[in-house]
Amino acid sequence: MSVYLITYDYNRPGQDYTGVLDLLKSYPHVRLAEGAFAIETPEATRTVYNKITKYLKPSTNVYILTVTKPFYSQCVEDVKKWLGSHLPQY
Repeated sequence: MSVYLITYDYNRPGQDYTGVLDLLKSYPHVRLAEGAFAIETPEATRTVYNKITKYLKPSTNVYILTVTKPFYSQCVEDVKKWLGSHLPQY
């Protein structure tokens, strides 16, 4: 299974992010920051992209990147544990 880093503009005026948040939280996930999640899924990046962009205005930036070990972070322990147990080794 793949782990993707999903990041998007989260403070654009007039944008409702409820659909995006509900979608991302439907996957095994960890929230990295406002507008940034790591999700685990067997789906292709394009599939996830198509699902997310249904909820975003066309001018909203969104990035979907594949993430693997090794990784380094300065973060809270539960995020570090989630990444450590879900990221595949490259």
